[in-house]
Amino acid sequence: MSKHLYLLRHGNSPFGEFSDKERVLSEQGCRDVLTISAQLKKKGIRPDLICCSTAQRTRQTAQHLTESWAVRSDLIQYDERLYNASLESLIYFVREFNDNINSVLIIGHNPGLSELVQFGDGESYCQEHGFTGLTTSSFAHLELIVPWSKFNMGQSRVLELLNRE
Repeated sequence: MSKHLYLLRHGNSPFGEFSDKERVLSEQGCRDVLTISAQLKKKGIRPDLICCSTAQRTRQTAQHLTESWAVRSDLIQYDERLYNASLESLIYFVREFNDNINSVLIIGHNPGLSELVQFGDGESYCQEHGFTGLTTSSFAHLELIVPWSKFNMGQSRVLELLNRE
């Protein structure tokens, strides 16, 4: 059985009065997250597990998402390693998933998430479709053709990229 890796970049969050980790979603960011949440709900996307960065803006993104989907909040695991995680950190993170889990949503940050899409895809889909990265509140769906522990370059395919519009 194939594995499904969903990636969601947090909603818009202005720089300014808070430290980076404490930045909150803007009003537009909240609306965008609700828009993308509705699109994902309509498509029937329900991950077995949601892994979320510990930054305030990703926590808010997860909260809006779970409220919109009416899913249990205990489905979410907050993990410090996802805060501004590099590509290398994300690869190791994905490889740790238990193979009993078939689908995982990671809510995190750029550039790591965008680089993970390109890495998993081996850049073929990305080059063909002009993918330049995930904007805020954007979503990517990758299907792995190997177990989580074997995740490597080019061993997944991009099934879908969604923007908040």
